[in-house]
Amino acid sequence: MKLPICNFDAKNTVLCPKCESNVEAGIITKADADASIILAKLARSNSIIDKFSLYSCKEFNGNYVLSLAKNDIMAI
Repeated sequence: MKLPICNFDAKNTVLCPKCESNVEAGIITKADADASIILAKLARSNSIIDKFSLYSCKEFNGNYVLSLAKNDIMAI
């Protein structure tokens, strides 16, 4: 799985100092981190999701819009 945050962080639901500073600097968004953590949790029980590439996540009115690789969308 390719994510905006470290895979270790996504699987352990805690951001390392590097990823935390990327959020604080605006390089990635809190939505990117949240979606990465959620996808990593879902990937534990779904091998298709484990192959996804999340490029970014935007939050609009409390909903997430995910930017995934084209092949990932086709798998859904």
